Amino acid sequence: MSIRDLPESRSIPWGIEEPAAGAGLPAITLLTPCLNRADLIGAMLRSVAAQNYPGLRHIVVDGGSTDGTLDILARHPSLRVVRQASHGSHEAMNEGLPLVETPVVGFLNTDDLLLPGVLRRAGEAFGADPGLQALRFRAALFERADDDRIEATAEIVEPAAEHRLDELLHGTPGFNAWFFRTDTVRALGGFDTAFDVAGDRELLLRLLRSGAKIQTLPLLGYAYRRHAGSRTLDHGARLRLAILADHVAIARKHLPGAGPALRGPLADWHAFETARLGLQHVKAGAIGAAIGLAAAAFAADPAWPARVGAGRRRAAALADSITSAIPSGAA
Repeated sequence: MSIRDLPESRSIPWGIEEPAAGAGLPAITLLTPCLNRADLIGAMLRSVAAQNYPGLRHIVVDGGSTDGTLDILARHPSLRVVRQASHGSHEAMNEGLPLVETPVVGFLNTDDLLLPGVLRRAGEAFGADPGLQALRFRAALFERADDDRIEATAEIVEPAAEHRLDELLHGTPGFNAWFFRTDTVRALGGFDTAFDVAGDRELLLRLLRSGAKIQTLPLLGYAYRRHAGSRTLDHGARLRLAILADHVAIARKHLPGAGPALRGPLADWHAFETARLGLQHVKAGAIGAAIGLAAAAFAADPAWPARVGAGRRRAAALADSITSAIPSGAA
């Protein structure tokens, strides 16, 4: 994985108002899918306001909140709130994309925080390189926060260059710590909503396959809140089966027509995730589901059982690369 636990918690400032960024930077839109987050959305909005970024637009696509979230949003007239009967966060972001009128877009969860200076750094990078299509920051994971600091317990860091593809497959690429040219996301077709949990990972895979120019800034720019309500970063991994099923389906979508450089890693990932999902089915006593999964895997790749070990080794090599990665600084 690309999540690295910290040996001790790290105190990181947030919500500190930045000096106004210089003129001439590209406008940026933040897209936020939202549903019943009255307890957390205020902190997220404060982290955005503290960026003090000129030309910032923020679109919130609300899927029908009933807990007071809309009352909180109404106190922020600079927001554009769109009420849609969305079925999931990826569909909500797809609904928001046609409304984006800026050259750069980022995606921000209601329970997370932007870290100080990240929008200025993103604007400077895109402004300096017209050919840049995607920009990535590091991310912190936290569980405790007060009015001006979070206590980070882990980081999402980029691996060595030779493991970048394996991180996208086996690791945690930290999608929300990325910014994109809006035209690039649109050209990719937005999110494939067939993947309810891992649609953001699949979009990044299409981005990589497109040959897009991607830059990494090894600075903390985003903070994921790790809590029971998180879909993918909760300690209980309540959506483990759905995540594994999405991974298997993504691999099967991309295996046909994959070139030599991609097919081997994809096939190894498909085999490894199939084996992990099958084991979960067996543990749950769902033998029929395990048999059906294996049969479908043979149809996608007859050699998949022989590739499970290779997939496991790729995941282990990625973990070793993350462990040795250089610690990040602040944005």
